[in-house]
Amino acid sequence: DKVLVCPMKSAPVLLTLSDSKHVVLPVDDDSDLNVVAAFDRRGQYIYTGNAKGKILVLKTTNQELVASFRVTTGTSNTTAIKSIEFARKG
Repeated sequence: DKVLVCPMKSAPVLLTLSDSKHVVLPVDDDSDLNVVAAFDRRGQYIYTGNAKGKILVLKTTNQELVASFRVTTGTSNTTAIKSIEFARKG
């Protein structure tokens, strides 16, 4: 009964349909609001990524930060996260 909304130039929002409540998800850097987000395969975690290559992993139930890391490729310092997808199996 939860929906993840990623408005442009704004932090992702987690909507709860059963009670019409919403929670703005925490972002790593308030100046970088080009954020993408996705539930994991089972819906237990929310993964967010930004244009600076930072990935945050949050618990869906209480939005507690579980892990964070930066994605880099080669000599580039930052790699923008443009989408997050999970395989159906694996």
